Amino acid sequence: MHKLRKEANQKKVILNVVDRLEFCDFALPAKIRRGDLLVTFSTNGKSPALSRYLRCKMEREFDETYANWLDKLVQLRKEAIEKLPTSDDREIFWRSALSDDVMELVRAKKYDEAEASIRDAISGFRLNHKTVSVEVRERFAISVDNINKGLRHLDNYNGISEVVILSTCNRTEIYAVVDDANENMQDVKEFFFTLAGSDDAKDEYFYYHVDKDCIRHLFAVASSLDSLIIGEGQILSQVKKAYSMAREAQATSTILNTLFHRAITTGKRVRTETRIAYNAVSVSYAAVQLALKIFAV
Repeated sequence: MHKLRKEANQKKVILNVVDRLEFCDFALPAKIRRGDLLVTFSTNGKSPALSRYLRCKMEREFDETYANWLDKLVQLRKEAIEKLPTSDDREIFWRSALSDDVMELVRAKKYDEAEASIRDAISGFRLNHKTVSVEVRERFAISVDNINKGLRHLDNYNGISEVVILSTCNRTEIYAVVDDANENMQDVKEFFFTLAGSDDAKDEYFYYHVDKDCIRHLFAVASSLDSLIIGEGQILSQVKKAYSMAREAQATSTILNTLFHRAITTGKRVRTETRIAYNAVSVSYAAVQLALKIFAV
């Protein structure tokens, strides 16, 4: 065997000897292939028997169902690339979208339902963030200092009587009570541009909600239904902080105080009374229903 090892070295040939790890330059993994899906198991040559055992055990788990689902994921991936603007957004999306509930549908061979769930998530993700890239969101984020300045000098802006400014890495939103939604829209935009320190923004970067639509949007935000990862817990704390800053600066009154109290309460109930934090895609409907029920009271 030593002679074979020496000869292989001289001829620059890599060598694999079963059950003689010290003579091996490489190890051959045990593998399972289902269409284009390839799963391998390797102990780096230490125990081929264990690799075979694991392969046999997992062959029952990875049946042809996964090959069929992989074929459908090819098209879904193309749609995600088309509708989600950045690789960061797509990475975050897929971590959330391929949930345990979706894979349960796949294992039950309910491919159409699983596919519909992914497509709904793609559409919702795109709508929530308006296809604005991370770079654009960062450019128009508002610093804490500028938020405080804006809140304390609200009288300098015509038509705006109450305001809360929510600025995170994924969104910058201004909730305002104005004299007239149409006439004061430009005043709100100028308020935003002043605080952001830039007015170089395309119209498609913005989205507007008025009256009941604005209320529904805030409830969705506080309940983490409008987040990059639906069900994440950070946004509720960010909403609380934004409201607290506005209240301390005396920039809120009856309308926004009532609205944000109810939105924060709803966000808490959604997290404690549903499983939204455990399964982002499949339980959002239940969370929406709870939010709407509370709002209607």
